[in-house]
Amino acid sequence: MSEQKIDPYKVEIGGVLADPYQIAASYGLDDPILFQALKKILRCGRKHKSKAQDVRDAITSLQRWEEINVDNP
Repeated sequence: MSEQKIDPYKVEIGGVLADPYQIAASYGLDDPILFQALKKILRCGRKHKSKAQDVRDAITSLQRWEEINVDNP
């Protein structure tokens, strides 16, 4: 019998199992940098990094997005 691997990124929302990719897609979020920030916030402090480090990483991603998109808001 094979054991089913539990995906740490999936969460049940309203009876539906979803992961950050599905959540981003449901909001039409297709920018990879913004997705990275979203994923950091959604999983904040739940893996090997602290909440503070995940928040800092999300901020860093968002700052990078701003740098790239300064002329294209």
